[in-house]
Amino acid sequence: MKLKQLLEIPELRNKNARFNPDPEICMELKSDPFKNYPGLPIENNIEASVLKFGNQLKVYLVLNENTKFQIIGKFEGVKVQLHSTYQEESIDVCEKFRKKGYATKLYLSLLKSGLNILSDFKHYPGTKGLWKKLYDNGVLIQVFDSKTNSIISDDYNLDDDDLKVWSSNKYLLLATTKKNLIDKHVFENLIRPNQKEKK
Repeated sequence: MKLKQLLEIPELRNKNARFNPDPEICMELKSDPFKNYPGLPIENNIEASVLKFGNQLKVYLVLNENTKFQIIGKFEGVKVQLHSTYQEESIDVCEKFRKKGYATKLYLSLLKSGLNILSDFKHYPGTKGLWKKLYDNGVLIQVFDSKTNSIISDDYNLDDDDLKVWSSNKYLLLATTKKNLIDKHVFENLIRPNQKEKK
């Protein structure tokens, strides 16, 4: 199922209020709190449950071991004014499940389902490895320079990282499976509110 179809399912909009407070990552549960929600398969006994709260997107990685369930990770993003694109706000994986590629698998699953993921201006060391793995898996990375209002690359090589995009907060990165998705003017409109907040 394409993510767009998944996000249009009425239950995703109407039942979300039940999850208050949100389930915590690393939490072990006796039943799957997302069993009525469609999900994206990650691997054998792990599924990504996708919930939409207005313009917020929350994706929970749920490990199913017979009758025990554990939330092993969570992605949060906010919809931006760009087709099927969410800007990452946070990604976290339970400590004992880190360095096993689950965050990468989650992002790849979302991307293959038709979603695009936009970085924020803060580039943390942990996400650098994640984005490099996306690039190594054939994901297109577009880089926009907010200082010059220009697209630097439609398929930036994060392995070489000649521009050192991780050492500056002037760059936005877009992970996509569609070549030439964004033009300069769309990026300009996209970042203008962020720049106003900083001033």
